[in-house]
Amino acid sequence: MQTLLATTFEGLEPILASEITALGYEVQQTFNRAVSFNGNLAEMYRANYWLRTALRILMPIDSFRANSERGLYYGIYDYDWSQWLNPDTTFAIETVVKSPYFSHSHYVALKAKDAIVDQFRAKTGTRPSIARERPNLRIRIHIFHDEVRVLLDSSDEPLNRRGYRIEAGEAPLNEILAAGMLHLSGWVEQAHLPLVDPMCGSGTIPIEAAMIANGIAPQHTRDWFGCMNWPNFDQNLWEQRYTAPSNIILAPTSPAIVASDIDAYTLSVAKNNADRAGVENYIDFTCCDFENTPLPQAPGFLITNPPYGQRLGEFDETAPLYERLGSWLKHKATDYNAWVISSNKIALRKIGLHPNKKLTLFNGPLECGFWGFELYEGSI
Repeated sequence: MQTLLATTFEGLEPILASEITALGYEVQQTFNRAVSFNGNLAEMYRANYWLRTALRILMPIDSFRANSERGLYYGIYDYDWSQWLNPDTTFAIETVVKSPYFSHSHYVALKAKDAIVDQFRAKTGTRPSIARERPNLRIRIHIFHDEVRVLLDSSDEPLNRRGYRIEAGEAPLNEILAAGMLHLSGWVEQAHLPLVDPMCGSGTIPIEAAMIANGIAPQHTRDWFGCMNWPNFDQNLWEQRYTAPSNIILAPTSPAIVASDIDAYTLSVAKNNADRAGVENYIDFTCCDFENTPLPQAPGFLITNPPYGQRLGEFDETAPLYERLGSWLKHKATDYNAWVISSNKIALRKIGLHPNKKLTLFNGPLECGFWGFELYEGSI
């Protein structure tokens, strides 16, 4: 067994750790936006296939200290890259740098590339090439102060790219974030209850919910992972990735999942995405204003991602929408557990209800409030 590292978004680390444990793997440590665990190839393959809140699965291969360009170059040069590459293969380098010694991440990538290329030229007289798309090896170099860690990216493309969302509406919600929200809201533990998204956009929240409720792996439509290009790729072990984790949810009857949007084209995009994900038959789609969204009998969960304002208009334009949302929740969604995510804190307050929970999450670069409202009779 060796150490593997699963990365995620800030605020989702405990969810990711619980997912790793459910796969049967031992969590070593939880970091900011990452969780380390024990595993080899089989564990790596299943982690890529099953972890809903993981962004990448990385395998550390080397570490050293460097506080200069020369130290970085020779630290990379001294590693035996022939274990992973040959002159006929391709590679790419990505960097994360937080160091007073290295101010430009692009420069770090160039020096690392030079070291690898020079090693091959010295040994063979030729060199592997750089490829941005689907290289044989995607190398990640993380530098914190003078500590340099070299890791291989077994996912290649980030794991939020499930393969079903070819089309997207405006300001789409990241798939990993949507899965994390479903966990943080408490719905996953009660996935027999209805789930409603009255402003579903491209359908990310209901699609992720339908996959969770029916035990469908998040990557079941994806056909490419970086580790498939590695020299040690094991096809027999790869075929074993389908083994489900212990926390797999198979509701006795698929819960009512309702998705609505006021825009007919946007709703058609959501339907197409759900069809590609194999869950269209598990979601009831309705084209309507959110106030006319059909609500299944309570209790249930309502989770939605309204327009933020940054991309879809100005703050002043979104305030009336949030006021209407608050009024609708108060009068129509009694006994529902409602959650709203938005980077527009001013608009969130316009909902006019007292949140029982306030969480901070990130949708891409946007810091968002994820506020929960228990809409019980007498509490509103």
